[in-house]
Amino acid sequence: LQSSQLGMTSKVHNTEICALFVDIVGSTGIVESQSGAAVDKVISLFMDACANVLLRYDITIDKFLGDGVLALSNVPFKFDDFVERTLKAAFDLQATIIERQEEFDESAGRPFLIRSGIALGRASVGFYGSNSTYHSYTAIGSVINLAHRLCENAEPGYILVHPELVDRLKERKT
Repeated sequence: LQSSQLGMTSKVHNTEICALFVDIVGSTGIVESQSGAAVDKVISLFMDACANVLLRYDITIDKFLGDGVLALSNVPFKFDDFVERTLKAAFDLQATIIERQEEFDESAGRPFLIRSGIALGRASVGFYGSNSTYHSYTAIGSVINLAHRLCENAEPGYILVHPELVDRLKERKT
């Protein structure tokens, strides 16, 4: 754990990151067919699983988006193996859902699946907003949009990664 290196006055900067989107497959159907308490339970289970896994790999949770999560690696703290950490976290999250499949299925009232998209690229990262309004630590850039599109196009239960990320892994192996 690194401390005292990040503050609300930290400058927005451009840096390389991995963006990870994770989405619950068919969440609209879950919301429409379950009670508010059941929806709360399944979303809470999902959020807890995401937080436990992502934080284990030092992946920053940017935001929960209802039935999904946007996470960033290599910010605010840099890691040489940030690409590997992101992939391991995505696989670990899938494994966590599978290990707890019965609990997730029961809470969702149907088979519970997630899909993920991971992209590698540069983004402007930091605290956006002003002192008189809301400050939010986030990343802005095409890498975020790409990760979201990859997630949308991933088959249920799968992780779709951008070819540039695969190329980076191949480079690191040689």
